This record gives sequence, C-alpha cells and structure tokens, in this order.
Amino acid sequence: MKAIDSSDLVRLAAEVKSLIRDGVYSLYTVQHPSAAFLLVTSQDDAYLLASDGEVVDGASGASEVQVEQAVCFADPPARDSLHVNWI
Repeated sequence: MKAIDSSDLVRLAAEVKSLIRDGVYSLYTVQHPSAAFLLVTSQDDAYLLASDGEVVDGASGASEVQVEQAVCFADPPARDSLHVNWI
C-alpha cells in the first residue's frame, strides 16, 4: 500500500477524498502513459486520474490499465469547519 498526502491531489474534490478515507471509494496507482491513479467509485465506474487528481478518462479508458498499489492518505482528515456560537 502506498501512502500519499491528500493535498498532492489538488484537483480532486474534498468530498471524493473523504469517501476514499472512509473506504467507500478506492484509489490505486497505475501504470498508464497519461494517468497516475485509478479511482474506483463502484463496480461499474472507474476513472483515470492525473498525478494532481484531475480526471483524465472515464470507465472506458480505465479498462486497459495495469493496477499497481492501493493508495491511502498519510495526512489526517481536515477538521470540520462547523463553529458553534455559545450564548
């Protein structure tokens, strides 16, 4: 398993990063000429991502990649920004 900082994937939405952390989505490194990662969101949906997290190709391009390692985030999740005003 490869650990990376979630901040490395600047083009990937925070909600997607949260779903990866929670194990709902899976992220893998891949061997592909135009992608660094494979994001699997369901049994039928996968997306190739560039090294910055930008979507390169959808499920059609993802079928011809060699998956290498599972990826997890090494940095802690962002703290919630909910503030409570006490009276």
